[in-house]
Amino acid sequence: WMSIAGALLLFPPYSEAGPLGAMRVNLVQGDVQVRIADTGEWVPASVNMPLVEGDELWVPEGSRAALQTTKGDYVRLDEGTALQILRMDLDSYQFHLAEGRVYVLNRAPKRSVLQFDTPDASIRTFNRSTFGIDIADGETDVLVFRGTVTAENAGGSTRVRAGSMLILGSDGYAEI
Repeated sequence: WMSIAGALLLFPPYSEAGPLGAMRVNLVQGDVQVRIADTGEWVPASVNMPLVEGDELWVPEGSRAALQTTKGDYVRLDEGTALQILRMDLDSYQFHLAEGRVYVLNRAPKRSVLQFDTPDASIRTFNRSTFGIDIADGETDVLVFRGTVTAENAGGSTRVRAGSMLILGSDGYAEI
């Protein structure tokens, strides 16, 4: 019985949420704020600040921030960006991008998933990729620099390859 209990403690289930430190603030320029999920309080972001599910970031005008996962992914947030961390699992991260612009460098292994939900769509990448998402003028623009991403909205699913840009509207509109 001791060896079974020891094995269970050494190898936690794969569906378990990421540990504290699975994501951290990598860069802060300006007055970046973090809403702590546990307390609901807004506090100034700081470099190396650990983030957990439910935390929200606000990057006001004249500011910038970057997040880093333990898998090697980077998410850069431009001014005027509101981002919430919805989920952190062993091999996946899910965010809600309410407004603004992010630049994503996905350097994680193949089985890893990054997902960004916007007011207009859901954007996912399953492999190494580099892309940007810009929410402006009532639409979501997805520009892929490297790799591929999949975007879904009310109009269906679209795969976007490197060198392409996809424009998505809340009414299901999609155009490459």
